[in-house]
Parts: sequence; structure tokens; C-alpha cells
Amino acid sequence: MISVLFGIYPLMGIVVAALLYTVYRVALRLKCSAPQSMTYIFCAILATTLSTFISLNRTVEPALSYVTTSVSPTLSATSPEKSTATTPASNNMVEDVANLNTSESIGNVTSSAASLFQNVMPLLKWVYLAGILVIIVNLVLQLLWYIRERRQCDIISYDSDATIYSTDTQVPFSFGRSIFIPTTLDEHIRPFVLDHERCHIRHNHFRKLCILQTLLAANWFNPFVWLFFREMKLQQECEVDHDILAKGINRIDYQMSLLKVCIGNGNWRLIQSSFGTKDIKQRLLFMNNQTSKRKTRLRISMALSIMAIIIGGAATFACQTNTTVRRHPLEGCWMMDFTRPAGSGEEYYPPFRQYAFYNHDTFFTPHFNYRNGMLFRFGFSGEEVKLRNDTLVNAYGEPMVYRFINESTFQSDWKRQKNDNSLVTTEIVTDQWTKASVPDDIIQAFLAAYEADQHHEKPLDGVWKEEGKTEENYLLCNDTLAMSICYVPDADKTIYRFSGGGLSCTIKYGQQTILAVGDGHVTTDIHVTLEDNDHITLDSNEHLVRVAMPPHIKRMLSTVKDVGLNPNKNSLY
Repeated sequence: MISVLFGIYPLMGIVVAALLYTVYRVALRLKCSAPQSMTYIFCAILATTLSTFISLNRTVEPALSYVTTSVSPTLSATSPEKSTATTPASNNMVEDVANLNTSESIGNVTSSAASLFQNVMPLLKWVYLAGILVIIVNLVLQLLWYIRERRQCDIISYDSDATIYSTDTQVPFSFGRSIFIPTTLDEHIRPFVLDHERCHIRHNHFRKLCILQTLLAANWFNPFVWLFFREMKLQQECEVDHDILAKGINRIDYQMSLLKVCIGNGNWRLIQSSFGTKDIKQRLLFMNNQTSKRKTRLRISMALSIMAIIIGGAATFACQTNTTVRRHPLEGCWMMDFTRPAGSGEEYYPPFRQYAFYNHDTFFTPHFNYRNGMLFRFGFSGEEVKLRNDTLVNAYGEPMVYRFINESTFQSDWKRQKNDNSLVTTEIVTDQWTKASVPDDIIQAFLAAYEADQHHEKPLDGVWKEEGKTEENYLLCNDTLAMSICYVPDADKTIYRFSGGGLSCTIKYGQQTILAVGDGHVTTDIHVTLEDNDHITLDSNEHLVRVAMPPHIKRMLSTVKDVGLNPNKNSLY
């Protein structure tokens, strides 16, 4: 789906204007009729303006972040509902590691370049608005000057076409429907001047220049728009010159009259039309140039076709550059205080706080049996989510049942298991979730686990797995931080659905490598023997081997990372 974005895209506008101006200079300038050239120039300025302020955005279906078919299922998979209520029993070191301790703040994720850009952006906006103001003030001053000049000058004659004034300026010009004739103008030149300026009035050149200066104000930073504006004034003069000669006026006499009053016309009044200008050489060349109508039609057709290609290319580039993954309403972080009887074999479950991290393609729901800063034991469940048409479905393709109570609260339903021995009496259980800010220590803990395989400063940095075991038990270490995860994939490995539990931990380095393990009340030290770079042995005689970060673990952890580091996701889409 293609949508329209409104903003300021100066680089795109400059590139489009540069390409269109190149086409004009090569194919059209003084090589076809003035009306055709002016049509092209106006379309080019309009296309540049649209490219500067309007861009296209392509909304795409979310692609899965990581491959999931490599998950090896265990013999007894736990359903997400059941794992939410039960923490797997810890029977080895990898399942008993606790407490992350990090000094790295979340703000370090933002680069200094991005921070500098954010600080400069407000200033650039004010500079842009100041440029617009300068051009608009210039237009107003021109109009005021014209009104004052008209009041101070004497009227020579008046008719339905124009009012003719005498002026002390050196060159004849017209403003609106007024023609200003210098008092020192040669009487032989006066008829040419009057015919010339009346043509300007008949073609409404004054109004067109006012409109173009308004567009110029919006594109004042674009040098090619200034060049187009200058070319528009030249083409207006060429259009009038063509009309004058078409009346049968002697070509040589008319051109000599132009040369006699020709001066450098570089004043600040952009919207006046002048009889003699500094572009007199180009005007004389154009008047003496003979071009066939067939060639001019071919040139303008080719130029407009190339313009369409340039605009289409810019639109295609914008669509490729501006892509948005289609969002679903639950994206963000949500929280629930779990205090009711659980859907498990236990009669009651102690109260705990549960978070739900919804990314565009996955949700991950860790629940914390206890948490003291980054020291915690947690269970979790999660699965794939996707938008099918406008319906949010789970890993099995079933519509997810949720109801928004208000902007910050929604309810979801899940079906109770047949072996549920709790006091839940209804078949369908309803959870109520509230929008939440992600605690910094949770982000830091899961971010450290997510980046475990990216650090190699310390001996334990990386991802470790029990050697020779089929269970998905991992230890993820990052400098002085670590997390153990017992991952239970769905029995059907073609469906991305999982559950499990884990602990956080702190790594200390002394004479030996030590893991400080905590269960919330007692902390013990576990010694680690480094056999080589890829093998370690615990004092419990457990052997761990270094492995690559499993893509399904990476994807699960990325859900916390993406939601936690992007606060904009904590809102409805």
C-alpha cells in the first residue's frame, strides 16, 4: 500500500530540479516556442515543489526477523498458557544463574550523530522559515514600490488595456496593468515599447510572476528553482518579442530599439517586466532563429516524457527509501499484575508482575517470580503474530481475541487446559493488560543477553550450551552480565511458539572465573574452568560449549530490544 508523507525533503527537491533543469537547457532553451518552454518550466517548478514537500511511503507486510525452522523440539512441549503459570524447575547451573549488573545505560544506544542532528533540526526549521519570510517580504515591498511609483508618476494616457505613466527611470517596464515610460525615451522607440508592454499585460505575465515568486519562496534554498524563475522571465520576453514580430513590424527596427534601451537590469524587483534586459543577446538569437513546428513539438514531447520518467523515478526511490512495516494495535509494552489462580496443575500461584512485549511479528511475555533490580527469576511464553488482512492472528493462524477498554487497556482471552486443577471455573480466562513503560533494568538485562555474541573482551563473552544435551538450555554472557534461558519450543517446529524460564546473573573475574548465582535470598559462587576458548567446565562437572546465537533465541530477545528502545511503539497504531 502506498501512502503520502508530508514534510520537507530538500535533497530530493534539489535532485529533481537539477535533472529537470538539465533537460531544459539541453532540449528546450531557445529551441522551441516560448509558450512551450514556459509550460515546461512551470511544470518543472511544480514538480520540484511537490518533490520537496511530498514523499511516498510504502507500507509492507512484516517479514520474519529470523529463521525459526531450526528449532529442535523437545519431547514434552509446554503450552504458552501453562508456562505462564509455571517456572521450570532448576536442576543445573545454566538454569540457576541470577542477577545482571550493568553500568551501560540505554542512552548510549543513540549515536552522537543522531543526537547532533536532533539538536540542529529546530535551528534549520527556523532558518527555512526565515528564508520564506525574506522572499515574501520582498514580494510585498515590490508591490508597495509599484503602488508608490504609480502615485508619484504622471498619467500620460489611459485606456481599457493599460494606464501609461511617465517615470524618471532609465528603462521602460510594466507592473500589473500599468506601463511606465521614461521621460527621456526616444519618440521613435515609444511605439515599440507600448506594443511590447501591452503584450505583457495581455499574457498576464505579472500575475504569473507573482505566483512563481510564491513558489520560489517555498523553494528558496534550491538554486535550480532560482534558475527556472530567471528562465521564465526570459521566456516571457521571448513570447512578447514573437507577438510583436508576428504583427509585421520591421524586425531590424524592433531589434535596434531593444539595443538602444538595453541596460543591465539586475534590480530587486523580480515581478516587473522590462523592455530592455541583460538577456538581450538571447532574445535576439531567438528572434532570428528559425525552427520548424514539427521539431519543436518533438522536443517538448521528449522533454515532458523525460520529466515524467524523472518524477516516476523519484517516486519509486521514495517508496524504496520510505518503507513502513504495517503495525498492529498491540505493538508496545503492556503490563499485568497476575494474582488470580493459574491455569496449571498448582492450586494457586503466588502474585507476580508480567510484561507483554509485542513487536510487529512476535510477542514475548516474561513473568517475574521475583525481581530486585536486575536480579530476577522469570518464566516466559511467546509466539509469532501477524496481520492477515486486518486481523491479528497467532502462530496457528487463529484470530487473537482482544478488546480495548480504553486507549491504555485491553483484555485478552485464552482457553483453560483440560488438566487445570486450579480454582478457575470458567473455560475461557480473561487477562487485562495496561500500557506500560519498560523498566530500564529489564531492557538492560535482555539487551545484554541479545548482544552476548557481539562482545569478545572477556573469556566468557558469548553464548554457551550444555554439551551433548538436546534440551535448549543456554547461558548468554556479555562482559560482566549474563542470563540463563531454558527454552522450550513448540512440538511442531514449523510453528513459531515457545515457552520456558530463566535467571539473571553477575559475572566476576578474580584469580578464577566466578559466576555469582542468586536465588533472591542466597548468593553462592560457582567456579568455572576455562578448558579452551570454546569449552568451559563448571565445578558441578557440567560441560558447556560455545555456540552461535540461535536465531529463535535472538528473535525472542529482539522483541524486548525493539519495543524497549523504541518508546513510540508504546501507543496505538
